[in-house]
Amino acid sequence: MNGFKITELITLSKQLTSLSRFQFSGILESSSPYESTASSGISTECGVTRYSILHNNRKDAIQVTVPFSQNLKSLMLSNFIGVEGTVPQTIKFNNISSLTTLDLSYFRMTHFPDILFNGTNRLIEIDLSGIDSTLYSGRDNIPLLAKVKVIRLKHARLGITFKRRRKIFSLVPAITRLDISYNFLRYVPNDAFKSNINLFTLNMSYNLFSEIPIAVMALSKLRHLNLEHNTLQTINLTLRNWFDLQNKRTKITLHLVGNVFKCNCENSDFILWLFHTKIKFDNNNITFKCSLVNGTITNTRKVYEEFHQLFSHCKSEIWLRVGICLLVGFVALTLPIAIVVNFRLRIAYCIYRTFKTVVEKDMQSKFRYDIYVSCADDCLGWVKTL
Repeated sequence: MNGFKITELITLSKQLTSLSRFQFSGILESSSPYESTASSGISTECGVTRYSILHNNRKDAIQVTVPFSQNLKSLMLSNFIGVEGTVPQTIKFNNISSLTTLDLSYFRMTHFPDILFNGTNRLIEIDLSGIDSTLYSGRDNIPLLAKVKVIRLKHARLGITFKRRRKIFSLVPAITRLDISYNFLRYVPNDAFKSNINLFTLNMSYNLFSEIPIAVMALSKLRHLNLEHNTLQTINLTLRNWFDLQNKRTKITLHLVGNVFKCNCENSDFILWLFHTKIKFDNNNITFKCSLVNGTITNTRKVYEEFHQLFSHCKSEIWLRVGICLLVGFVALTLPIAIVVNFRLRIAYCIYRTFKTVVEKDMQSKFRYDIYVSCADDCLGWVKTL
């Protein structure tokens, strides 16, 4: 698209008063003066064109104002690179008080600009997927996100943000739906969702969670939890009890497809829970993949149907462990007692010799004999015999 057509598009968008959706995605960078001049319809606060600033190689913080139809409800700027890859410090949108959806996904940037509205901020849904979350997670607040109800943060490098101990979800306190899939996450801080008391849909699919983060237990209104395609092997008792309690309040739905659970003695209670709980799963037949002790991959439905056959030996193993523990405890207790009884005289003599040495050292004397016996003359023979 040449410069004239882009300028014409910007002008036309202002004239279409009924325009409700505008998509300006996939705009590639270019060094062509024709394409750069296309941004002449986008003015800066300095009163000059964006091209003239780029042409002079200025790096000053500038504000770009973009006018659109006042009835615009949806603005798509995904995969946007801009002219020569330059992102201004501040972007101001005019006449978009009706805007409810903003898509900035995979918007190439090295810094996160301040985005201002000329009018009331009624933004409900925003997509920041593909944008490095470390660019904005250090801020105290972002007015653009203050009232957002739905936010998508796919491929947002959230793992690095968490490692730096930055609280990113406090920037969106009003959200009800959050998507943090495809972030290769292994953990989430326990207080990550402390500010999101209204969150009821959480998508954590396509990550690397080996266990469900405890942070979800802070979400009292949670109704949908998506954990598809992670590395979950079980759900511990604490979380199972919480899910059952939460289900009584919100009728929660749990998405677990794509995980391979362990079907062994340690997880037997979890297998039973899957079929006894009243929670709704994404797989209505509850045929989640399951790995047996020998490595065979089956599903939880078959394991449940053959439960007694597969886990009948579990109790015997438990009793065997109990017996071994009791035996070890018995040996550990009786062995010292046996040693004391059999060698009591030697032990007493050793104690006496030690005591004698201490006494002689304190009295600075050396006794010739260990024992002194005083007796009458008529008992002398008996003492010698003894």
